[in-house]
Amino acid sequence: MKILNYLFAAVLAIAFSSCLSSNDKLITTTAFTSGQNGSFVEDLEKGTSRLIGTGGAYNLEINYTESTVNISVSGLQLIPGGSSYSFDIKDQKFTFDQTGSILVNIPNYIDTRTNVVINNFSMRFLDRQVVLGSSSVANPAWAISFEVNQRFKVNVVQYTTYYFGKSDVTIIATGEKSETTEAFYCLALDSQSVDTDKNMVTGRLYMYNAQFASNMPKMNMVIKDIPVKVTSEGLVFDSASLKLYVNENTEQPDYGVTDFYGVVDFDAKPDSENNMHNLDITFTCANRFLVRLDLGFIYKVGTSHI
Repeated sequence: MKILNYLFAAVLAIAFSSCLSSNDKLITTTAFTSGQNGSFVEDLEKGTSRLIGTGGAYNLEINYTESTVNISVSGLQLIPGGSSYSFDIKDQKFTFDQTGSILVNIPNYIDTRTNVVINNFSMRFLDRQVVLGSSSVANPAWAISFEVNQRFKVNVVQYTTYYFGKSDVTIIATGEKSETTEAFYCLALDSQSVDTDKNMVTGRLYMYNAQFASNMPKMNMVIKDIPVKVTSEGLVFDSASLKLYVNENTEQPDYGVTDFYGVVDFDAKPDSENNMHNLDITFTCANRFLVRLDLGFIYKVGTSHI
């Protein structure tokens, strides 16, 4: 199984987004639908916050020839059950960082069509794919935050995100340690489970090619029913006990998960080796294995894992 966790964004955009040709300009469009994200909204006047289960719809038009973007946002709710907001950000410059991610930073912008005022708009966008056997899954990674009308601060919560990186495992009884980068992971949040009052959502952590010991076969596993707290800085996991399943539905009662703790950092940035550290989780499995996952949008730029 080959995991293609990074290719240059301009190339991947052609593969995963619709491609337009206008006067020999390379322009691509990518959609991030309202069902694929939620909005963590802070009311800066009232000092309150709410997780809104259905996010806005984000449409991104990237002009690679001129290094500009057009961003259209619609159906954005800032108060549960309240009116929705729409706005367009046009002809703004973007840059690439060392990972190939597109970066957009806009201090101030006014949409003259809707009179919506946008401040501190920040977006990191990485187009990428995961190859699973004979099929390919397009899963761009998004990190978006901004302020609306100098009152509401929005952090976009992506509901399904693939992660790559390191798994460090310690056998508790012997202290023997092992490390692998062969596995990859998917954090899937259930939009139907959103508790707006508590800023909670339920998730699953899918682990592909996972292996906790050298004599253990690589398996596809999932940890289900993970309570996830959403905050202004990211996602927080803190569970005393969870259930582990193999191949989606076969529970492994002898391999229960305990002391499951971790975070997703909304504002993660690449390190000196160009790896991202978006997701950090530790847990114990079967009271035998202490597992630490150090994961990001990409790992080992320009490489693939076999």
